[in-house]
Amino acid sequence: MVAELADDAPERETVVNRILERSKETITKLKTVKESLTTKTTKITTQLTDYKATVTDLTEKMTKIQAKITGMTETLKLKGSERRSKKDILKSYTSKSDAKVPTGESSIVT
Repeated sequence: MVAELADDAPERETVVNRILERSKETITKLKTVKESLTTKTTKITTQLTDYKATVTDLTEKMTKIQAKITGMTETLKLKGSERRSKKDILKSYTSKSDAKVPTGESSIVT
């Protein structure tokens, strides 16, 4: 555009000044956009870090809860086994009702 104008043309300076002004405006707008993007990036990075910390915390809590559930399940299994054992022992005594049940006197060995 500038090359088309003659060296002595009075519009040449006006055109050059207009181009420089628009270039400065563009640079200013780009700087503003860059600052805005930098701010948004920082904010998103901070949020991401917070979310990661929250996920880590929740994972630890879930692991503890799962461990408690596993422990309680094992305890219930053991209690169930003990009860079945006691029932089996009691059944074995009642099924031997015809046989002699040892008394306190006969169990003493002299």
